[in-house]
Amino acid sequence: MRLALIISFSIASEVLAAASGSFPEKAPESITLQDQYEARSELTFPSKNVVVLTIADRDGADQVDAWIAALKPFCTGRIEMHGIADVSAVPRFLRGMIRKKFQKKHVHSVMMDWSGKVSARMGYQSGVANVLILGPDGAIHGRFSGEADAPEISRAQGVISEALASVSQTKRAVRPRADQLRTQDD
Repeated sequence: MRLALIISFSIASEVLAAASGSFPEKAPESITLQDQYEARSELTFPSKNVVVLTIADRDGADQVDAWIAALKPFCTGRIEMHGIADVSAVPRFLRGMIRKKFQKKHVHSVMMDWSGKVSARMGYQSGVANVLILGPDGAIHGRFSGEADAPEISRAQGVISEALASVSQTKRAVRPRADQLRTQDD
């Protein structure tokens, strides 16, 4: 009884946070789910790159392709792209059929969130595509939801550019310049 109450409170808190517009500022250190091929798929932070993470349920899935088509050419080679499918509404006995549909439609790995917990933890809004821009440390730089229209795509590209710039500035700040290096003979 007590455990059920704690779980209910935790879920209610996440639902209220999402409803009030209060979203997490950072991704968890690790997201591990099976993909449609039943292979372990993991996203960990810190990462080497900026990450674009899409999350969608059945209703939002049609919007994801437009986001990926718009952002992929802009980001090729500079970021990682990951996708999570919120399939928590699928009954257990239909999971095999859903995996096969995903295998036919998506060649790339899509993380399958059968419980919906990871999606909820990320502040996912159901019924629409969710696109999160994450820095290498897991900080959420931008959050977009719904259809990929021109103004939103432009904003997302701007957020990605800013995230990439902050990464390169951090790398430059950590690396000493050649004139700052001293040998033991100096």
